[in-house]
Amino acid sequence: MLEEAINPSFLVSFLILIVALFICFPLFGRLVYKSRTKEKYSFLNCFPFEMFVPDPKANGLVFLYGLSGLYLLVSALSFFYVAWPIFTSYGTIWVIALLVAIVSLLKSASLLFLFILPARYVSAHAGLTAFYFVLTALSCVGIGFVLSGQGMIGNIGSYFAWGLTALLLIMMLLPNFTNWAKLQKKVKTDGEEEIVKPRVFILSFSEWMAILIDFASVVLYLSCLLGIVTNR
Repeated sequence: MLEEAINPSFLVSFLILIVALFICFPLFGRLVYKSRTKEKYSFLNCFPFEMFVPDPKANGLVFLYGLSGLYLLVSALSFFYVAWPIFTSYGTIWVIALLVAIVSLLKSASLLFLFILPARYVSAHAGLTAFYFVLTALSCVGIGFVLSGQGMIGNIGSYFAWGLTALLLIMMLLPNFTNWAKLQKKVKTDGEEEIVKPRVFILSFSEWMAILIDFASVVLYLSCLLGIVTNR
């Protein structure tokens, strides 16, 4: 049985570590950004990669930022951890659980590159963003199928997972998403015009929204599995 194959203590450990690393990742990234630019990082119009540029004056913060980036690896490993017990307990559902784990690994790799690849490489960055969005949507769909039929907790979790999928698809299909590269003109005090990002820059904000949806799906998956194995 699943409750005998999955150690709840490991699930709790994964959950705590993933949540802690996810909180620390952008937190330290914002501190590195502020140390380098002397400006406040905004999730509304700043890209994830803008956190990544090292600052020799803040090596400690850069190290902590890189360390918290282990969130990407830990979240992927947690999916592989639960894949085998699901196989030993439910057979064919393991195929979906394994596919979700593989997608999770690819998703973490693509997100890592999103934190590295500058937006000046327009086609590559936009393509990588779309790839990450698709992988996140597939992961949410797969999580929904794995949880579906596993009691009340599993069924509720599956509905939430598919709800996250719908939210991501709606975000991608919004008309404003196709105009993500639109910039604004700002008149400086000397009368010169300056091209700046709007207060809400669609592509960067969408990337952060997808990252949040991705994180929510990981926590949902592990939390529901924890609920399933401890309530049977």
